[in-house]
Amino acid sequence: MLINTVLLFIKDIFPIFVLLSFIVGATSNLRLTKMDLSFYAGGTIISVFLLYTQIENIGELFNGDGIEVFYCLVNTIVYMSLLAITPILSSHSVLNTGLRYLLIIALILFTAINLSEFFIYLSAMVSSNQTFISMFIGGFFGLGICLSFSMLLTIFLRSSLANISNLNHFFWVLYLAGFATQNVQLLQQIDVISTSNTLWDISNFVADASEYGYLLNTLIGYKAAPTVEYVVTYFTSVVLTLMVIILPAKKLNHTNTPIVRNEK
Repeated sequence: MLINTVLLFIKDIFPIFVLLSFIVGATSNLRLTKMDLSFYAGGTIISVFLLYTQIENIGELFNGDGIEVFYCLVNTIVYMSLLAITPILSSHSVLNTGLRYLLIIALILFTAINLSEFFIYLSAMVSSNQTFISMFIGGFFGLGICLSFSMLLTIFLRSSLANISNLNHFFWVLYLAGFATQNVQLLQQIDVISTSNTLWDISNFVADASEYGYLLNTLIGYKAAPTVEYVVTYFTSVVLTLMVIILPAKKLNHTNTPIVRNEK
């Protein structure tokens, strides 16, 4: 029971902490105001309540595939928002108002779906007469893992080492690639995308449902037995994100390059 509670935190709460750590750590010029934070907190509370109470009604939509379709929509909004703020990693410019609120809305939706799933599973564990002590200890360890890891990740992304060596770009690219693959799994569940044979299987090394599997999946999109569709989506996102990072940076360097004229 203790392990199940820890896994529940790593599965549903850890992705929220990681995403917020990337936003805070990799984007130094985000400049969120108190009103922005209040909007995020209030929007998250309302969204979690609506999702938790209406999840069954959502699931009945689209011939019973409503939850998967809704999650795909949210993941797409979040991914496009993260991709939109990617150029500021290189240019260190400030987000405009419209893009900042788009990002906040995306964060609200992402936080809400993860927290609603967490509360649904947690309520099921409570109703099954599980030991409260073991749940409390498991929650303590699970929350501790989320907090400590997110703090270390934020400190690392803000460090001079990460900026000089471009490791913040490297991990951001891998994180977005892993995020993009979430829709592949959801669409395969509702048979929108066909599921091909797996290219390899290293479940004996690190299983998807293990603690390390959840951690690696959240950070870099780890999959023990990926399909062709999964790998294609992953590397397509890598190429797309690299283009979004490199092209604006080249344009900025070209603009800032002084023009030297030879005078006779």
